Amino acid sequence: MEYLKLKVKFKPYPKRFYRTLLVRPDMNLVDLGCILVTALEGAFEHCFLFETRDFSYEPIMFLTEGININSRLMDDYTINDLGEKFDFVYDTGCNYEFACSVMKKRVEISDEESAYLIDGAGQGIWEDYIGELYDYLDGKIDPSSQGDDEHQLPWNFDNTCFGDFDTAFNLEDAQDKFIDSYEADIYNYKEHIYVDFSNKDYQNVRDKLLYIKTNKITNREFYLGAVSIKIVNDEVLYLIEHQKQGYTSFTKTQTEYGETADDAVIKKIKEETNLDVMIDISVTKTITYPPENNTLKYVTYLIAGVISDNVIKQKNEAIEYEFLPYEKAYDALTYDLDKALLKEVNEYILNKRTKLM
Repeated sequence: MEYLKLKVKFKPYPKRFYRTLLVRPDMNLVDLGCILVTALEGAFEHCFLFETRDFSYEPIMFLTEGININSRLMDDYTINDLGEKFDFVYDTGCNYEFACSVMKKRVEISDEESAYLIDGAGQGIWEDYIGELYDYLDGKIDPSSQGDDEHQLPWNFDNTCFGDFDTAFNLEDAQDKFIDSYEADIYNYKEHIYVDFSNKDYQNVRDKLLYIKTNKITNREFYLGAVSIKIVNDEVLYLIEHQKQGYTSFTKTQTEYGETADDAVIKKIKEETNLDVMIDISVTKTITYPPENNTLKYVTYLIAGVISDNVIKQKNEAIEYEFLPYEKAYDALTYDLDKALLKEVNEYILNKRTKLM
């Protein structure tokens, strides 16, 4: 069987931390990511993704809330789709970045394992302690140090000191551990993912990705919105905007430099209606609206509780406003996405009995 020879190097220190593997050329990216985490001694505490010059191949959990125009669902691709050079990123918080290169010459092996580990250096990924790893590799921590209040040894290795990271790579032991572990790691990772996401979730993501491709989406715009409410005689009323263009919706705005999301929404509502509001930051909802001029619009909505009285429409806004009870507000909204949002907010308010006044 033919295998691809894959070199995986830690970008900041490629000579001190790397792995070389043989992998099957038809390998799915989810399987490949698991194999790389196993080879790099990660503990699977975090997610991973692949990046090329043009695309980001991401796990399902990254794509259910919002999709970038260059996003791809990694389940639907193999290593051949990545080309000869790509990046592997583990733990997008700590951001372990590895430069990956596929050698042109393939290797023929009579065995049928999915992958083999054939070379390496460096102990492995220090889960949640990338700061300590950088300081050690930068020479800021003495190799003989056993840790202190400022720098702690990694929890996923039985280190006696920081210098254990550079212990000579025992290829035979590493190979045995890799062969014994990688299939179970793939199985456990998939079980962990698939228990949280249904076939419907996957289909929704695939539909959105196809929509972006079919409509040749090239740009994105990000907005903030507010579902503004006030309670009168124990009845929840919703602020509806009648736009000059003939449709009805909720308040939307964009943030200016240095503004927080709640500050931007509070300011926008004040400018348009003279109303004062308080923001409930415990609930947010991001909606992707149909494209216009090859541009996707993403709006993240917050709940705003009105704490002042009547709406006073400002002279510079050619919009009409009114507070309506749920059913009338639902009927007044133009777009199904806004109707679905209103339904969710109304259920949240009724179930949690949230009163923002």
